[in-house]
Amino acid sequence: MSISFAAENLVNQQEPFCFMIPDSADFEHQTGRVHLVGNLTLNYVKVRCIADIELASLERKGHLQPVES
Repeated sequence: MSISFAAENLVNQQEPFCFMIPDSADFEHQTGRVHLVGNLTLNYVKVRCIADIELASLERKGHLQPVES
């Protein structure tokens, strides 16, 4: 199965929408980092959540960005 993130394919996307970009992540050995991106509605405001998770320590950092309508 392939997923296309072209703009015309995202226009009709319903929440939640999230994808993961493994930055050299090795889940079996719990090493590396995972980059997560997802859209959601928080208090009626559409936002994008962007987070990084270190697999060894499970330390995480993230932030929210407003999504313009």
